[in-house]
Amino acid sequence: MEEKINELYETGCDYLYGRKGVKKDYTVAFDYLFKAAHQEHPSAMNLLGYMYENKLVLSQPPRDNLHEAFSWYVLSANQEMQTNSSTVTARYNVARIIAENPNINGKSSEDIEFALKLMISVSGKLTYKDYYFAWCKYILGVILLTYYKDYSNAFDAFFLAAVGGSKIDNDIPEAWHNLGFIAENEKSPDQQFNGITVAIGFYEKAALLGIVESMDSLGRLYAIRKQYHEAIKWTQMAANKGYEPSIKRLK
Repeated sequence: MEEKINELYETGCDYLYGRKGVKKDYTVAFDYLFKAAHQEHPSAMNLLGYMYENKLVLSQPPRDNLHEAFSWYVLSANQEMQTNSSTVTARYNVARIIAENPNINGKSSEDIEFALKLMISVSGKLTYKDYYFAWCKYILGVILLTYYKDYSNAFDAFFLAAVGGSKIDNDIPEAWHNLGFIAENEKSPDQQFNGITVAIGFYEKAALLGIVESMDSLGRLYAIRKQYHEAIKWTQMAANKGYEPSIKRLK
């Protein structure tokens, strides 16, 4: 029975990704994955969530795609936890969606607390060599910073996300930017990681990875330090990418 379920899942993946010489067909992929998911295959459930979230299939009204995706991620995460699976993808996706959409269930405080517990539990079992280590630490940082204003622990989480990600070519530029924000506001738990000089270092890493807001922050901080050549350079870079605050500052 298990072999048959795995076969359904693998065939669904073939059509989803267009592998093994099979032409991509999202409708066929969905059918196979749906059958596997109804046999409690957690990875199939997670991929159904992925398909709904990325609108590779459309949900049936009145549910929208995000809610449909979230439902499948939750089912998959529950299966992961029940089987003590080493797979953490669904748990990461559940926490990520809650962090980005705290009213997804209409119970924001409960959901955020649940997401926090998920990320603490999951990230504690991973090492930096695991792909999801950095991403779980990043979402943990977002939750701590945005909803708990816990700058100290958020800094630690972002630092592990940024450094851990860079070690395996899995850079998370937003983590570097948030480190810059915390350092600029002197909220780091370690004084050596506070202040404008440190913030500039973090923002520059994020800016070089494409974060426009970091470019603008560099322009602003260099202006405070009266290093106007650098200030104009970074502000112009952000403005060239259409960042409105930078455009206004140059006028």
